[in-house]
Amino acid sequence: GQDDEAGHLVETAVFSQWFHSIHTPLYYARWDSGAGEVDMVSLSRSDFKPVSAVEVKWSDSCVKRPGELDNLRKFLDAHPNCHATVTTRTESGELSLGSHVVQLWPSSVYCYYVGWNAIRMKHESPESVSILPPKSEGSGDRSGS
Repeated sequence: GQDDEAGHLVETAVFSQWFHSIHTPLYYARWDSGAGEVDMVSLSRSDFKPVSAVEVKWSDSCVKRPGELDNLRKFLDAHPNCHATVTTRTESGELSLGSHVVQLWPSSVYCYYVGWNAIRMKHESPESVSILPPKSEGSGDRSGS
């Protein structure tokens, strides 16, 4: 339906904002012959271990049904020092995924933040600019399974 098509467009929009950043190459995580995947992953330059992951959603349903994020939870279980962000349609805040806490950001806000920081990185030291949005102060902490 239209939401599925919009979801693909939103994922493209989020990914395209990262094209402005020459300092943060992105990767796609896939395992178990495609049974598990995470949309975007950035790696440490020093040891090539995941430092951040982004799962793009065009829905708020994962807030009430965190099981929709099982692949992200499995990825974080395997890489516990990795920070994660989930984009949503309108929700912001934090969501507990097992023993992990992920940041929730509306996709539009996340796109803006990534694009703004990519431009800042061109004019400032890349080390002084975080690729992760600041802790969201929106809807607060949410517990999931």
